[in-house]
Amino acid sequence: FHTLMMVPFFVILTGVGATGSRSINSHAKLSSKALYASIFQVRNFIPSRNSAACCGTKSAVMPSINKRIRPRSLRLRYAISWSRHVTRNPLGGHRVFSTTPSDQTVQFRHPEAIVDPEWLAERIKDGDSSLRIYDCTTFFGPPSPGSHAPYSIRSALEEHRMGHIPGAEVLDIQEELSEPSSPEHLKFMMPKDLYYLAQQFAKRGLGKNTRPVLYSRGTPMWATRVWWMLRALGFDHAAVLDGGYNRWVVEGYPIETDDKTSMGREPYSPAELIDVSGDKARPGLFVDAARVLETRRDPGVCTINALKPRIHTGQDDKYGRPGRIPGSVNVPYASVLTTVEVQGDDSKQTAPSSYSLFVDAETASRAFSTVGATKEGENILYCGGGISATIDAFLMHQLGYENVVVYDGSLGEWAKDASLPIETD
Repeated sequence: FHTLMMVPFFVILTGVGATGSRSINSHAKLSSKALYASIFQVRNFIPSRNSAACCGTKSAVMPSINKRIRPRSLRLRYAISWSRHVTRNPLGGHRVFSTTPSDQTVQFRHPEAIVDPEWLAERIKDGDSSLRIYDCTTFFGPPSPGSHAPYSIRSALEEHRMGHIPGAEVLDIQEELSEPSSPEHLKFMMPKDLYYLAQQFAKRGLGKNTRPVLYSRGTPMWATRVWWMLRALGFDHAAVLDGGYNRWVVEGYPIETDDKTSMGREPYSPAELIDVSGDKARPGLFVDAARVLETRRDPGVCTINALKPRIHTGQDDKYGRPGRIPGSVNVPYASVLTTVEVQGDDSKQTAPSSYSLFVDAETASRAFSTVGATKEGENILYCGGGISATIDAFLMHQLGYENVVVYDGSLGEWAKDASLPIETD
């Protein structure tokens, strides 16, 4: 233990792991946050018997789940005024939130795609005419009797009416943004006609010259799904609210309800269509089962399962046949999120008890490189229905992985087709 504690001290004095050349004096001024980060790095360099195998080996798993505790007493109250929680940037412009500490060597390459509540609150207060805010949440329920789907689904419209970020509207992924001809058990397929999808977004006010901010309740996977769909259209100006609606509420920012504060607010006007002509769109960001099967034995392709380890190993048969796509490795989406738990008994508040943040760039980079993902090769992400895999895909894109695609049908399709191979531990 004493040896472990001395290593970060040595790192600070000598500059090991830091970017560029720094003097001893500058290292002495590093914050406690940097010291903690150094300790965290050393801890993760220690080999573990649970360490993941490499891409292409059997049952490669990243089992860790990150958690932080935040006392509820630190939370601001709902009724707090805008002036108390919105601060102006003295340098002008708007602050964009990044989960990457400035002293780390790995950086997200598009930090503007991850924003925090303070940034969003400031944009709302300023009345930015290009701003569009959307709740992308979908809720799962038990499957309907006689259904072939592993779950039933509904949008967050009911929850939205009870409380939402000011000005936000609901995007119903299944009803508005998915392939209309998809079978019952594949409810969230990317539309084959990109022009149709661009039209659907435009009807809801999302198009050229807009700056959409996407959020979810609970997990960010619904926001990242819409973000990935927009990127497939060639649209690169969307952002995801880190921590989502839960964090917005926990940190005390105002909310609207449909029966009171938002009365009289008009829906977003239709927007100019996103141009999907020519080479602007990127339909190849979604692939089908044939592509996955074709690349199954290709050493230059890393296939990554974003579902929890129990599904990956075959202990949970939620999607039909238990198991995973042969040769695939496991980076559970929960392993690249940090859960912030809000403690304390506050019966007068109805704030969420937790919210999820994206991990920092160093942690995310380590999660993918550990299982054998490379920036030179192709990386195919899958999950149960092409939703949670977009969390992994979103972060891999942030880290500079150029060839990242999502298998849209995922296990919802693969596990039900007996002609496709599957493996378990």
